[in-house]
Amino acid sequence: RYPGCLGEVFLANGEILKERHEKTPILAFSHKKLHDVLLTVQFLLCREYPMPRHTVMAQGGLFSGMYVYRDWIPDLFKRWPLRVFSLWFSNRMGGALARFFHAMDFNPVYRRFRDVPSRRVYESNRFAGRQLSGLSYEEFMVFTRHETESSINTVMRHILEENRQLIVFPEGKYQHSGEIIRLNRFLMKIAGDSSHPVMTVSFSYDELCPDFFGRIDACMSPAIVGPDRRAALTAKTAEALQNNTVIVASPLIAIILLGHESHTREQFARRIQSLANQAAAAGLLIDPRLESYDFCKERLSRFLARRKLA
Repeated sequence: RYPGCLGEVFLANGEILKERHEKTPILAFSHKKLHDVLLTVQFLLCREYPMPRHTVMAQGGLFSGMYVYRDWIPDLFKRWPLRVFSLWFSNRMGGALARFFHAMDFNPVYRRFRDVPSRRVYESNRFAGRQLSGLSYEEFMVFTRHETESSINTVMRHILEENRQLIVFPEGKYQHSGEIIRLNRFLMKIAGDSSHPVMTVSFSYDELCPDFFGRIDACMSPAIVGPDRRAALTAKTAEALQNNTVIVASPLIAIILLGHESHTREQFARRIQSLANQAAAAGLLIDPRLESYDFCKERLSRFLARRKLA
């Protein structure tokens, strides 16, 4: 509820969360934006029965000062003499993050070109190399391979022997366009080999219509994908993530704007309502509030006021 974060949060297909499974479903979330972390917490808290113990594969940079230095520190502070302070701060924060994520059963996986850069990038000011990690590039490569292999073995043991719930963001990076891209092959291999069902959870945000404090409404919708061979499971998981996305006001506003037609406020709001009704008639999930003309008008007012268009 902080400014710039989440407003109202809605859950569709909530009855799916009450289903029992012999093998704990793997939770696969769509990956839209930074708000995904907040919405994932909301999803994990909304259940009506105790959560199974989980296990998580997370990007390796979160377990050291690399993530902090790369993504939090402005380029200006990566130059001498401010760089000394930046390195100190990054390592202190990295240590705190590592303790937190380990306590939450997160396991580091180092991805090529993201957490494992080229030698040139590793030794540049952007990554700070040995000064940040204390390792030469060759030592760093050995370390990341060992950590990744250890995490993979740990996660597989958690799933197969302890029936824990694996939580993943299978797309691997934010997709601001809303489309679902190729899913991580290794993560889908785990699902295929373990024969655990996959519970997809699709996120959508009404980001064109924030309230006065910049908060946006969000919707989430789970679906179950049964065990299958890896290729078929990958296709079904991607399809479930896409097709179970709840349609909110923002994409409908964007569709109308892309038509380059002139509308009065009333016509624009009626058009939003009409598109929502067409989507519902086609069997798609929509924010049910869009069936109301007054609500569509209120969403349009938010959009126009935020961008000082009217």
